[in-house]
Amino acid sequence: AYFFGVAGQRLTKRLRRLLFQALLQQEMAWFDNPNNQVGALTSILASEANKVHPLCGSAMGRFVESGVLLTLSLFVAFFYNWKLTLVVVVFFPVIVFSSFLH
Repeated sequence: AYFFGVAGQRLTKRLRRLLFQALLQQEMAWFDNPNNQVGALTSILASEANKVHPLCGSAMGRFVESGVLLTLSLFVAFFYNWKLTLVVVVFFPVIVFSSFLH
């Protein structure tokens, strides 16, 4: 999870730099638009890049960890009792769907 957090921070930094470079390359008339004033652009620069961090940071680490855990658990379950594992795999979507309805 630590390395996904570091990767998320680096991605956020890179997005901020690219956004700032894009702002610097705009023509002067673009800044005359009321939507493109300094305060609004600074706010966008500070907040928009941070919205990517949760997707690439620890949440991505938990997603990968859960996928690996599920795969290994199914492998071990099939190894020890494949018939029971097939029953569980068949009824698992039904249980998940009914829990969403409840």
